[in-house]
Amino acid sequence: MTEVRKKFWIPNLCQQVKSLLSKCVACQRYNKPPFKYPDMVDLPEHLVKETAPFQHTGLDYFGPISYRKEDNTVASCWVCLFICATTRLVHIQLIVRPDTSCFLKAF
Repeated sequence: MTEVRKKFWIPNLCQQVKSLLSKCVACQRYNKPPFKYPDMVDLPEHLVKETAPFQHTGLDYFGPISYRKEDNTVASCWVCLFICATTRLVHIQLIVRPDTSCFLKAF
């Protein structure tokens, strides 16, 4: 800017240079520091413990779902989803009747 001002008088030169540099992508790549992620604290102890799969589970039970058997008759079944909270595994179990005994057999 000083070399330009020796020869020419440009009003608001400083503001124009700042505006030009702020719009220039190549200049930003060299002049601005990279994004600094905030410091992360350690996770609580109860979230980091090693556990066996399906030791902590979620359960979803839905239906009925209609399907066609091999002899072309229409039947219905229910679905029981077991979801592991530790590993995010999903186990799908089909149940013929929505009663307690069938659920306990699936469990």
